[in-house]
Amino acid sequence: LKGALEEEETAPAPEAEAEAEAVPEAEAGAETFWVPEEETSAEETAVGAPAEAKGADWLQSVESATEGEDTEVEEWLAEHVVGEEPRLQPPPNTPERYLSILAQAREALDNEDFDTAVKNYSRLVKSGKLLEIVIADLEAALVRHPVNVDLFMTLGDAYLKNDQLAEAMEAYNKAEALLR
Repeated sequence: LKGALEEEETAPAPEAEAEAEAVPEAEAGAETFWVPEEETSAEETAVGAPAEAKGADWLQSVESATEGEDTEVEEWLAEHVVGEEPRLQPPPNTPERYLSILAQAREALDNEDFDTAVKNYSRLVKSGKLLEIVIADLEAALVRHPVNVDLFMTLGDAYLKNDQLAEAMEAYNKAEALLR
């Protein structure tokens, strides 16, 4: 049995022998290139091939298949968030502890550590401090990450704490829509 296993391990697979015979040995120092035996048409191209190889029909079918997806979220973002603007700065008399929490939240958001960002923004929301800044930061974050439910929920909490009830309901509804 041991001898049979050793033979099996050392014996080349039949496919490997066939490949070795089909590929001639390269001359010393010469480069070798793989050349396909025949060209394939756009219809025969594999699923993962570039769009150019598949033609315009393929691109149109993808675009039509994705139409309508997440339109509620996209519409909400278009209404509430104009684009990338510089971050709002807290007033000069803001206590250091709130500045520290805001800095931690922003750093976590920049590093896409959403759990930490949401935790710190939620601390600010519960304290009722820097709500306008929290809202602006979360709206801007949702432009870059429009399917993050936790960001929508925290934004809803911030709107609610800031007595913006209609906006809070919209944010909560967007979060719910993403969960479906």
